[in-house]
Amino acid sequence: HEEPLEGALGLLVWRSDYKVDLSKYPPAILAVVEDVRKDVEKQKRGSLEIRSEPAAAQAYVDGRYIGVTPCFADGLYTGEHWVTLKKEGFKKAVMAAQVSSKVQQLVSVPMERSTKYLLVEQALAGVEKSLGAVMLDQSADNLKEVLFIDHAVFVRAAAAGPGSIKVDSFLYDLRTRSEE
Repeated sequence: HEEPLEGALGLLVWRSDYKVDLSKYPPAILAVVEDVRKDVEKQKRGSLEIRSEPAAAQAYVDGRYIGVTPCFADGLYTGEHWVTLKKEGFKKAVMAAQVSSKVQQLVSVPMERSTKYLLVEQALAGVEKSLGAVMLDQSADNLKEVLFIDHAVFVRAAAAGPGSIKVDSFLYDLRTRSEE
């Protein structure tokens, strides 16, 4: 004797383009998925306005790329969705957002600077001054510690006249900070 489940189940994410892999599931499941698809299609829809601080972050809703903030995600089924923001130099931000068919929800996410990114940026600025020398600046130690690498190839590109670029590359052993 089994007790029925109490509480409500909710649809968290639904991809209307989902295809059933019949090599993994019996063909009978296809009819169930199609019935669910029809029910979901009847569901009301709404939209989200997505902002970030700072702006110009890549925005995703339920894993699908939407655009660069500030942006809008339209045609979303009502209910809970997941907003993910990515921006170079910042930690990835993820938060739940409720979509309503009656009012457009504003999702505003403050993004936190990545400490690791700042350390690498500072280390590269120090290393840049000593590129080409037999020994790198001691800031190379931060690259080794933060990125967990023992060797690095640094590339420096500069304009060398109209339509021409000069490229220099340097290989260093970060354990000894010496050129290889």
